[in-house]
Order: sequence, then C-alpha cells, then structure tokens
Amino acid sequence: MFSIEGYHYLPKKIIPVAECIKCGVIVNKYLEMQQEEPEVYETPEFPVQKVEHLKIKNGVTITLLVGMVLLFVALFQKDKLPDANQIRKSLYQEPKQTQTRALAFKTKIGDKTYTITPLYGYELWGLVVSYYDSTGWWDITHKFLWKDLLNVKDICVLYGFNVRTDAYKEMKFKSGSWTCHAKLSTERAQLQFFDRCLSNNHLLSDRKDVKKAVMRAKRGDQIYLKGYLAAYARSGSSFFRGSSTTRTDTGDGACETIYLEEFKILKKANTFWRILFSTATYLIAACIIV
Repeated sequence: MFSIEGYHYLPKKIIPVAECIKCGVIVNKYLEMQQEEPEVYETPEFPVQKVEHLKIKNGVTITLLVGMVLLFVALFQKDKLPDANQIRKSLYQEPKQTQTRALAFKTKIGDKTYTITPLYGYELWGLVVSYYDSTGWWDITHKFLWKDLLNVKDICVLYGFNVRTDAYKEMKFKSGSWTCHAKLSTERAQLQFFDRCLSNNHLLSDRKDVKKAVMRAKRGDQIYLKGYLAAYARSGSSFFRGSSTTRTDTGDGACETIYLEEFKILKKANTFWRILFSTATYLIAACIIV
C-alpha cells in the first residue's frame, strides 16, 4: 500500500486471463506445462559393425554366390557321356560267358546268410550310362522289403556296336530299383541302337575292396568286371533271385545278376567337373556355417 497527499491505495491483484488476446495461447495451460517435467525418450542403441566384420560378411556372401554358380554348372557337366573316340577298344567286344564248375557257397552279411549258386563264368567291358545305388538311404525296396544286403548296386552299361558311334549321346537312360530304361530320342539313335548291346546288371558282393570299387563307378565311366552269373537265396526266407544267361532277352528277368570277384574302372569320365562339384558343395556348406 502506498499514499499520495492523504489518499491510500491498495495494489490490484493480478489475475491471469484464460487466453491471450494477441496470440491465442491458453495461459493457464502454458503455465502448467512449464511446471511439469519434460518427458524423456530413449533412443535405442544399434550395434555398430566394424569394418573388418563387414568385409568378412561381404566376402562370405560373394564366395557363397560363386559356389552356387560353380555347383550349378558342374551339375550338368559331371555326368556327360564321353565321345565315341574316347571309348577304349576293349569295350567293342560283347560280354564273355563261360562254363563253370564252381560250387554253391554261403556268405553272411550282418545277420543274414545267403546261398550263392554260380551258373556261368562272366566277364564284361562296358560304358556306364546309368546306375542305381541299392545302399542309399532313399532305397526301401532292397533293405526293408526284400532285406537284400548282397545286391550293392545296379549298373546299366553299353558295349559292342552301341559304343562305336555317338548315337548313345542322343539317347536318355534311367535306372530304377530293378530296371534300366533307354529312350531313343532321335531317328539316328533308333537306327544305330542294338538291344543286345545294353545290359542291366545286379552286382553282388560281400568283399569290402570290391564294394568300394563298385561304389566309385559313375555315369560315363568305362568299367571291367569279372565273376559269375549267379542265383542266390536268403536262408530262413522265401527270397530268391536268378539271372539272365543270354543277351537277347528283354523285359522282366532279362537282367544279369553277377557275383563279383573283380571290378575295375578302366577310364573315369569328367574328372575335373566331379572335383569341381565336390569342391563347390563343401564351399557352400562352409559359407552357410560361417
């Protein structure tokens, strides 16, 4: 309170207005906001990759892509059949079937006992055009249905007149669990293909060294085998398989069942592409692990 010439004055109480006339700000709301603590937002922390890590990651990605390209190319090259001028002359002959005095004998694989009855001595020189691996995890016919552990692999081969020209390269071959199918894709193949110069062979073996050699044989390889055309049976069951003894039959029962004494790969095919395929496979697996 103050006084001028006998008059007493009281100061007026300042009452804030609800809204500023000039700018339109709600004064009460503004004052309340000034008294409140500001809300704090935390920024998430992102991991910072080092330059070395980025280089490794980029290197692995590039290596993986290169490996996939190499695998794709090698996949279509590793099983190509050789040209006729690369066929050894020993394959021009047909299989040799001879009389034998060998007696029946027994062999045991795992807990299964088999009786093998030799029918004829047998030698074959041939070009592998397809095969079926009876020991593969996907096979259920031999291992589970027939419980046949003696038949390790089937190979379909050409020999004689069928390997003297390139007509076989215009054909398609496919092996099943018991069969080999040949598709004559061109007129030339139909004219130059001889049924008697193709055979599907059920290969029997109880020897580790022979099995190992058999499993190495792939499409395009030139092979030699020696043994017996044979029939065999499994003890304690009705299982029995025989063998064809002529090269002129077709259809069911036309396959040769051969107990092997010897098996050789005379000439391997597409060695570079097979190595490249294996290398690319391991390279892709390593990149995925990294």
